[in-house]
Amino acid sequence: MTISIDEYYVIRTTITDNKFLFFCLYENHDLDQIVSQGRQLFSQCDGQTSLKINEITHRIQQQWTNIEQRLQEIIRPSREIVDYWRQFNSSYVHLLDRLDYLNELIEIINQIQIDYKSQQLTDENEINNLKQLHQFHRLLLSKHDLIEHLNSNEFI
Repeated sequence: MTISIDEYYVIRTTITDNKFLFFCLYENHDLDQIVSQGRQLFSQCDGQTSLKINEITHRIQQQWTNIEQRLQEIIRPSREIVDYWRQFNSSYVHLLDRLDYLNELIEIINQIQIDYKSQQLTDENEINNLKQLHQFHRLLLSKHDLIEHLNSNEFI
């Protein structure tokens, strides 16, 4: 609880004046006036204290309202940052899923290339086999022609 210097001065002056009056009355041995003045002093201090407490409470409420507003101003960007992070994280996870998909596609492409090369080799082997078969066929035909020739008496 903080009070200003002026407020403090007013309170201290009032208390000092009342104490001085109290001591003056005490010297005159006027007990009734002393009791009456004591009650006035008590009610005056109680009323001033109540006013000061209300003022201080009001100031605290105003400051708390300002703090809440400032806190909201501070929290708002933090929430936006969290939202942006969530969006980024979601996009990143989605990207990773797509990279996994891309890796699967690359594996499939590589397997197709291997299969294609293997098929090419098989096709080349078949072509070579066909060439050999054709050569065998020509040789066989040549042999057959030769045998026919030999059997035909042309060489006799």
